[in-house]
Amino acid sequence: MVDSRGGDWQAAHEALLRLARARAGLDFEEGQWLLAARRSRAHERLGYGSFVEYVERLFGYAPRLTYEKLRVAEALETLPEVGQALREGAVSWSCVRELTRVATPETEITWLARARGRTVREVEKLVSGHRPGSLPDDPTEPSAEWHVLRFEVSGEGARELPRRADEDQDRSRRTGR
Repeated sequence: MVDSRGGDWQAAHEALLRLARARAGLDFEEGQWLLAARRSRAHERLGYGSFVEYVERLFGYAPRLTYEKLRVAEALETLPEVGQALREGAVSWSCVRELTRVATPETEITWLARARGRTVREVEKLVSGHRPGSLPDDPTEPSAEWHVLRFEVSGEGARELPRRADEDQDRSRRTGR
């Protein structure tokens, strides 16, 4: 039983380190099995309408996460050093997700070395603006930068968005801006 009242911080820290390493290894293994299940069409044999539905019912993953898990697992087939680092728990799945956007077999060791010890946000920033095959110190390309836009709106706001987007597009056409 875990004593969560805050007594032994060292034991808590050691347990969390162990769990983080184990989770990374499980993430690697999960990716391998997801690929095997998709390639063998396990979802069809079990009567699911799609692979995404199958994974959602197994793990509760949203479609986007399923696609990312598959993308990363496929990328790791050609990035053995990054895969090994994930398997051993040296880097998290979230960091690997970002590295697989830019690392190639020729550049993976450099990217991995640069990512070690960084937070996921730092790695996101590091890879932003780079294309596959580039190196961390290469100049970034503004067209390759990723921008995440997240927002929540009410039902009324959601109904207004398409109309306002159309108005903005019409205004841009008329004014050239």
